[in-house]
Amino acid sequence: MKLIDSRKLVSFSGCCQINCKHCYTYEIAHQKTNSDEEEIDEIISSLNDGTAFDVVYVSHDRENFIDEDAGMNLVNKLYKTQKKHIFIITRKGLSDACISRLSQINKSMGKDGLLLAVAVSIPAGESYSVMEDVACIASPKERCDCIRRLHNAGIRTIFMARPVFPKSIVPVDEITTMIEKNASYIDVVVASGLAVNNSILNRLQLTEECFSFLPGDNAEYLIGSEVKGIKYIDVKTELEMIHKCCKMCSIPFVTHSMQALNILLEKISNV
Repeated sequence: MKLIDSRKLVSFSGCCQINCKHCYTYEIAHQKTNSDEEEIDEIISSLNDGTAFDVVYVSHDRENFIDEDAGMNLVNKLYKTQKKHIFIITRKGLSDACISRLSQINKSMGKDGLLLAVAVSIPAGESYSVMEDVACIASPKERCDCIRRLHNAGIRTIFMARPVFPKSIVPVDEITTMIEKNASYIDVVVASGLAVNNSILNRLQLTEECFSFLPGDNAEYLIGSEVKGIKYIDVKTELEMIHKCCKMCSIPFVTHSMQALNILLEKISNV
């Protein structure tokens, strides 16, 4: 089994309508002249630059399933043209129709020995309004339901607790309770901390005094980003608490998505 160690990130253009307060993409200049559907061929062409890669991340600048038909058409064309593993990150409560289409692609990819994995990002429970715009995003409950429906459709699922906030702002049990309740539907948990700069802090209506920060630049967390002045908060204690919960639930816990994908790849290789 060849491990996944290189990736390409793809995304539709334009400002993300989910409007998460913690997101760094709002500092990027977003030019959009075509619809999502019209961008698919351009996205596919961008991958053909001669650079080798093992997996395509359908995640970068924005939520790619605002238009679920366009999102699914992108995933389908990625599979048919690239024949690579595909990793999707979403904050939506995907519709049953969308999950049904993902299930069909997953079955085809499985026959080719390829992994399709979907991560649903759920960084908080009751406190999600601290970091997310509740008018624009599915509730944590709806996103947990999405994980269950994905799992029941045979798709490998990742519970993505990212970004994790200090427990003084978002209690860790908001995350661990959701993991415990949905443990049988979760293949891997990925959790990591928050990256902030002055713009993000303003959107969150928080100050640097609310956080302790990691030393160094930790640039691997935002590969492909052009955002400047980023600092990474220290949530070691919170991550240890989530890890302990996962261990009790017999769910693999990692802090990087590539680690999660290799765990899942090993699972499908052993089936």
